[in-house]
Amino acid sequence: MGNINLNFKNRKPVCEYCQANIKDESFIVHCPECNTPYHIECWTENGGCAVYGCNYKIASKAENVTIESIEDVKTNVQYLINEGRYVDAITECKRLLKTDKRNTDLKKLYNSAVHLINTRTKFLENGDNAFNNRDYKAAEIYYNNAYKYLDDESKEFYSSRLSIIKEKIPLERKRKVRNSILVSFICILILASLGYLYYYFYYLEEERAFSDIERNDNVTDVQMTEMQISKYENFIRKYQQSDLKEKAFEKINYFAGILATNFSDEDWRNAYRYLNKIDEAKSPKTFKDIYNKIYSKAREEFNTKISNVKRLDAQRKFSEAKSQLESAIEIRDMFPNSDLRFNSSSLNYSLSLLNKKISSLSRYASLNEEISQKYEELKKYGETTPVQTPIQISAKVTDYIDPSTVSAKLMDSGRLIAIRTSDVNLRIGENVVLTCSRSGNIEIIDKNNESLSIPLYIQNYTDNTNFADIYSSSENESIRMRIEYLREQRAKIDSLLGLGLKL
Repeated sequence: MGNINLNFKNRKPVCEYCQANIKDESFIVHCPECNTPYHIECWTENGGCAVYGCNYKIASKAENVTIESIEDVKTNVQYLINEGRYVDAITECKRLLKTDKRNTDLKKLYNSAVHLINTRTKFLENGDNAFNNRDYKAAEIYYNNAYKYLDDESKEFYSSRLSIIKEKIPLERKRKVRNSILVSFICILILASLGYLYYYFYYLEEERAFSDIERNDNVTDVQMTEMQISKYENFIRKYQQSDLKEKAFEKINYFAGILATNFSDEDWRNAYRYLNKIDEAKSPKTFKDIYNKIYSKAREEFNTKISNVKRLDAQRKFSEAKSQLESAIEIRDMFPNSDLRFNSSSLNYSLSLLNKKISSLSRYASLNEEISQKYEELKKYGETTPVQTPIQISAKVTDYIDPSTVSAKLMDSGRLIAIRTSDVNLRIGENVVLTCSRSGNIEIIDKNNESLSIPLYIQNYTDNTNFADIYSSSENESIRMRIEYLREQRAKIDSLLGLGLKL
């Protein structure tokens, strides 16, 4: 006969045999086959189950019925839990809960067994994962935590695994230490490489750049030498705080001296450009020798240009003269401490005078054109030769040009003119007042043996001429007055154009 399960109930079940409520709930007998409740007396009296179709019978009415107290069942389930036999405990609880679904104590034991088996499973899973990943220290912790939830059979298995772990942990520690050392060595090697690269590309950048330039110092042609100077100058601009800066200056000083010497005979301007790159304090003799050669060539060119200015001015080629003078002034400015500076005031005056002459040329041309037009207008009145209006000249005789002609300076403007007169008694330094008419220009030779063009005036001898007869026509009078005005303006320009340069 199977075990008879007893259970305490909060409800009052009905006995299937006598159909009466079971008031005394101390003991209840359930049919092992159909789980139907009975009074103990009714179960014994009937000799088994009274449910139709259920054939479960006890062997004899005298057979002892095994009665299992609910407390015994709870104790048995708790024992299974304590032994770690959670599956058996869960199975037992499920069996009893089929007949007594509301038994709270059995449910608590069931939940406890389920919780414990889940906890054990979680620890074992984490331990197995750590073991497979060779994290033996973590696996040991998980297995130790799971050990108290294991039954005897499982404890033997995991004890052996813990023994393996204890052997593996020192090896794993050694492996980790070895790996750590290896990683540290690699990191140190990488850092050292980075440090070397940083040192090489940053701290040694100046030395490398200088060495690259210095490698090409063995040059022979001018172009390569100029390139070396340019490279060293760029180096100084880029590395202004470099310790190699002075050495770069020495290189420039050396190469500039070579080029300045080579250029000094044929191209003194280029030589002068490289002379300025030489440190006079460090190479005084070299600087002085090259400077003297350059200055000698420059002075020759300066004197040539000044001669050209005088010649072109006398030829009234004022624009060409100005260009030559500006070039001479440029040479003067290149040597501020030389004796060329003593000519500064005369050069500046001459340049200003040439500018005035150049600007007066267009006015001079327009005056000539208008005078020609006025002459054409006079022809309408039957006059073919324009009458010169006499003017009074007050001047100081300066020199003899020929027996009948003297040079003189006008008292009012100081302009140099020529006067042609039959008076042979005029003396140099004498002040004269004469009535003259303009008659073009005359070429003379000045004190510097230079050709000079000055206005020529011819003395009038008929002082009692009746000019009213000349201007008999009121129509042509205004034309004649305009012509004389234009001639006076042209004479002033002639005087300006005839002024000599102070060179």
